[in-house]
Amino acid sequence: MRTFARAATGVAAGFGLGALVVLAPSACLAGKKAPAQESEPTAAVVTPAESPSSIQVPSAAVAQLVPSASFAPLVDAVRPAVVAIGVDETMKHGGGDLNLENVPPMFRQFLGDVPNQKVHGEGSGFVISSDGYVLTNNHVVENAEKITARFANGREVHATVVGTDPATDVALIKLDGNESWPHVDLGSSSDLRVGDWVVAVGNPLGLGITVTAGIVSGTGRVLGHDAYDDFIQTDAAINQGNSGGPLFDTQGRVVGMNTAIIQGANTVGFAVPSDLIGGVLQELRKDGRVSRGYLGVELQNMDVTLAKAMGVPDAKGALVASVSTGTPAAKAGLEDGDVITRFAGTPVSDSATLVREVAKHPPGEKVDMEVLRQGKEKTVSLTLAERPKDPHDQGSGVGSSDDGDQTSSTGGKRLGIGLENLPRDAQRQLGASSGVVVNQVDPSGPAADKLQPGDVIQLVDGVAVNSPDEVKSALQKGGDTVVLKVVRQGDSRYVAISR
Repeated sequence: MRTFARAATGVAAGFGLGALVVLAPSACLAGKKAPAQESEPTAAVVTPAESPSSIQVPSAAVAQLVPSASFAPLVDAVRPAVVAIGVDETMKHGGGDLNLENVPPMFRQFLGDVPNQKVHGEGSGFVISSDGYVLTNNHVVENAEKITARFANGREVHATVVGTDPATDVALIKLDGNESWPHVDLGSSSDLRVGDWVVAVGNPLGLGITVTAGIVSGTGRVLGHDAYDDFIQTDAAINQGNSGGPLFDTQGRVVGMNTAIIQGANTVGFAVPSDLIGGVLQELRKDGRVSRGYLGVELQNMDVTLAKAMGVPDAKGALVASVSTGTPAAKAGLEDGDVITRFAGTPVSDSATLVREVAKHPPGEKVDMEVLRQGKEKTVSLTLAERPKDPHDQGSGVGSSDDGDQTSSTGGKRLGIGLENLPRDAQRQLGASSGVVVNQVDPSGPAADKLQPGDVIQLVDGVAVNSPDEVKSALQKGGDTVVLKVVRQGDSRYVAISR
């Protein structure tokens, strides 16, 4: 099984793609120290006086760059601005593996006192301004009690956290001291093409500043870390400890921040695009956090079957699966089943595009959206709110429904499903306050790959249903394809089933 891991040694954290591993601070934990770094001549350091605005690779070297050429000129120019980041923190009860509160009292006497544990981890970072601001991953420094930045020449400097953005896994820290620091600039990740050369520089496994090269293997990768996933994939070798380190193009510009790997895979790594980093950098420096616009809807992508059944010209757009009460979307009259095709003038191809576009606009801004409602175009205007830390905290309201009986029904036999009324005492568990519960699915029926026991059907072709008989009646009126609104473990979505 693959594991998605952070590229920092010390703390590995899974997040959502089965076997992906996020590159966590270098695995130098539990008091294990990184090897000592060899000193390098201080003359190798590029200072702002030599290059006021950015570090540039000699044009001749760039022009002659072919796969057989050396990357040494580029590395010599950028390496002085890359740092190994050491993090000291305290983990309680062995890093959370043992929580005495969960141990029955009768067994605690055999465990004794479990002391807090001091641990050390390693990651990477890069200086992006002459006054000492450094970019790294949020997961490298989020629990840090002490941060040390170690340069390639062996110099160590204390640093403090300025701001963090867990949603993009970006953090900004500041080096102590009033002096000019060697630094690099952010480039444009939107200019990257699959197949372009890239160079990763970082601190894998606490070894010290290390350089690897490869190509861009893919762009726009979604790994399940957050709604703003848009990773660059590269085959440049990165490992735990590389987290927060820069990914350079052949001009010596930072086009990404190395963040994650697939554990057990060979040279499959991921970097946060520089354009995404640039979008949060100023807010982190100014406010220490990032505020984003918020609609208050659950979204899903369109597909060909859904588009045909709902009268949408093509399978593009973001389908509104549900609207939370009290949110900007609810106040503006957005409805379940609306398909958002344009946001603030930008075409919306899918739900991920809409999420990223909304995030670009600040809370309080008024925007217009173009939607398709029952096949007709409509413009909806609303004022964005601020995205909460956990958008799921914005509930859709809890209504009431009759307990009814819980007798199974064949009201859904045309779809190959069994149904029963939604019991009041199961509403919280199933994440729905109204609808009809699916209690069985025929493995050879039309709904076999669409529904599962425990799903709650709330709408059949736009008609609200609260009993198996109502589902049966609605199905009799439908055509060859039926569109259901379904709640599964609290998440709403639309499903189109051909019968």
